[in-house]
Amino acid sequence: MRQEYIKLNRTFIDFQENQEREESALQSYVAERYEDGPLNWTKLLESRYVVLLGEPGSGKTWEMEAQVELLRQQGQYAFFIPIERLVNKTIDNILLLQEKEIYRDWQKTPAKATFFLDAVDEAKLIKFNAIRDVLAHFTQGIGLPALPRSKVVISCRVSEWRGDTDRDELCRYFNISSDTKDKNVLRIVRLAPLSDEQIRSLVSFHIPKSDNDNFIQALYQSQAWEFAGRPQDITDLINYWQ
Repeated sequence: MRQEYIKLNRTFIDFQENQEREESALQSYVAERYEDGPLNWTKLLESRYVVLLGEPGSGKTWEMEAQVELLRQQGQYAFFIPIERLVNKTIDNILLLQEKEIYRDWQKTPAKATFFLDAVDEAKLIKFNAIRDVLAHFTQGIGLPALPRSKVVISCRVSEWRGDTDRDELCRYFNISSDTKDKNVLRIVRLAPLSDEQIRSLVSFHIPKSDNDNFIQALYQSQAWEFAGRPQDITDLINYWQ
């Protein structure tokens, strides 16, 4: 199957920090699909700092990489950075040549930039408290003068996000009040499950149009529709069906 990005207009749901991690992880792909209205990327990026949570296969990385491309097409500075690279090095030491040139151009301007850091859980495989080193190396590399014009999106698996410690570290390094409720400053969200329309779009992308209705009918007959909440679920279900 093709693995390139498919624009689905994904939406997000504010994360309930007092909820059990296991329950939040489950809801990230089988919970209700609609709440108090869609929270999309445009709205999400109005916040200065964003934590984007989602389980494996939910499409976090695809979405972040696509946003970098979109922002650059709009003439903005944006960077996608695998977090595990920041565990032991600062940002200016991990960028590839072309990215480093764009980064240095940004540093010479008063313009804003958006950094997409993916993913905290991968860094934790290297070091348990990796988020501390990641944030230290990121802020040191950016430098205090440039930090106010930096917007940051950090991704993590729902099941690996430690709200009691990871959030505190983020607030400390970005100089945010630990008890802030201002979503324009810090917003923690999880990817919403795919909507029916998004599921149909993915199905149409992966299999011939003549087979679309047969596959959708098979989802209904098998009562498997609610388990098609992530892009990876669609891929797996199509493979099984075929």
